[in-house]
Amino acid sequence: MTTGERSFLDMNLGDARQLTTAPEGEHELVLLGMEPRRGKENKQSPYIAIRMEVKGEPFFEDIYHNVFGLTEDQTEKQREKARYKAQVFCNTFNVPFEEFEALLKQAHGLDPGGRISGIPSSSIGNTGPAVLIETHSQEYGSQNVVKKFIPQ
Repeated sequence: MTTGERSFLDMNLGDARQLTTAPEGEHELVLLGMEPRRGKENKQSPYIAIRMEVKGEPFFEDIYHNVFGLTEDQTEKQREKARYKAQVFCNTFNVPFEEFEALLKQAHGLDPGGRISGIPSSSIGNTGPAVLIETHSQEYGSQNVVKKFIPQ
């Protein structure tokens, strides 16, 4: 490397900028990951932790969303609500129902507080529209939250 050339290893910290949240409204999201998890308490629902990004926007923070499975102590109404939310997510990102159900079954088998990382999925990279809002908390600062997915 000659003098004046930069390597990808040069961090150039003077030009670093903080990632921001996306403006509220409808955005096209890219599915980056789905991870089976189980809440820390034994009776907590198994769930899929989902990570997404706004398509074409490298300086927006990633968006995290959880889709919960079913438990024995839920009412019929709660179960139907959970089933519908999972269906809408799958339809938005063209995730096969069988694939999503298999991830939830893996989450059911986890010990409380457990997770499985790095599971390959044919759906990673799929895109889908969602309405985002911005929330603020002392613990996490500003972040985008999915208000609703828009099935395709």
